[in-house]
Amino acid sequence: DYGYVNLKECKLCHDQACIQPNFVVLSQDKSFAQKDGYRFFMEKEIYEQSRVLGEVLMGRLQGEEIVFEDINEEILKDIEEITLYACGTSYHAALSGAYLLERLAKVKTKVEVASEFRYREAIIGKNTLFVVISQSGETADTLEALKIAKAQGVKTLAIC
Repeated sequence: DYGYVNLKECKLCHDQACIQPNFVVLSQDKSFAQKDGYRFFMEKEIYEQSRVLGEVLMGRLQGEEIVFEDINEEILKDIEEITLYACGTSYHAALSGAYLLERLAKVKTKVEVASEFRYREAIIGKNTLFVVISQSGETADTLEALKIAKAQGVKTLAIC
C-alpha cells in the first residue's frame, strides 16, 4: 500500500522541530492519485480538452478570427501543405487537427508519427509547414524531428 505522510506538530511538546508523522493509506496506487480519479491519463486528457481549449482561446478571439500574436504571419506565407508530427496522444490530436485544417483552411495536411521521422529520408517541400505537437514539450522523438526539419531550413511551428 502507498500512503502519504501528513506532518503535524508534536502533541506532547508542541515543538515545530519535533514532528510526529501521521500515515494515511491511499485507496489506490500512486498513479491513481496523479490521474485525478480517471482510469487512464488519456481519459483525463480527453476530459481536459474543452477547458484547455478555452484557456488557449481566451483573449485571442477577435470577431470570427482567432489571433495568435506570437505567430509571425510571414511563416504562413506561401504554405501549400502542412505536415503534423507527433507521438501518442498528441498524434491522435494531430489526426483531428488535420481534418479541421483541410476542412476549414483548405490546406492539404498529413500526419506522421514523429518517432519514425528520423529513420526516413523524408522529402519536405519548401512550401510545407512542419508542425510538431507535444503535450509536454519534451518528447524526444518529436524534438528530434523538429531539429532535422530546422536543419533542412523548413518553416516550423511547435504546439505544446
